[in-house]
Amino acid sequence: MKTPYLLFRLSLPAFFNRLNPLAGLLFVFMCLQYGQLSAEPAPYDENSWNRIEKSYAGKHHIVHFWGVTCGPCVDELKTWAKFTRQHPEIPLILVQVDEATPQQAEKLLQNSGMGRVENWSLAAYLSDAMRYEIDSTWVGELPYTRLTGADGKTRTLRGAADFTEVELWLGQGRISSVALQGQTGKK
Repeated sequence: MKTPYLLFRLSLPAFFNRLNPLAGLLFVFMCLQYGQLSAEPAPYDENSWNRIEKSYAGKHHIVHFWGVTCGPCVDELKTWAKFTRQHPEIPLILVQVDEATPQQAEKLLQNSGMGRVENWSLAAYLSDAMRYEIDSTWVGELPYTRLTGADGKTRTLRGAADFTEVELWLGQGRISSVALQGQTGKK
């Protein structure tokens, strides 16, 4: 009678020692799955726009410029989160361009359900040259959104996004079901 109890008692700690790394991995996976953990925002600098555009060349994607100190930007984050859940095949790239810290931006993104979205945070001042590279007519107002089709054609939204307009962009034949096959998010 003592032998089974002794074996159980000796093997239980060994079981939990083996379980701890697995439990830790499971915890991290669950947090990532539900957007509770996110990668630190990538620093956005004068070379970032080219990197983003090259990463998504030939793919439909949305780049949304926003700021922590911009009321309309913060107000629409939850709507963007809902949009990404409804359209996981369309990559959304967020670029925070005000003087708030990346940590402040990350906290807002977490609270709005955007923790798993690719995000960038301005490393320094958004210069005129950087804005001009993105759009020669953009003077820096926020929020600012660029909808880019696989063909490279863009449509811009200035100010708070009209999601009816975004949905129309999606439905205007710019995205065919064939083109979307294999596009499951960011590269």
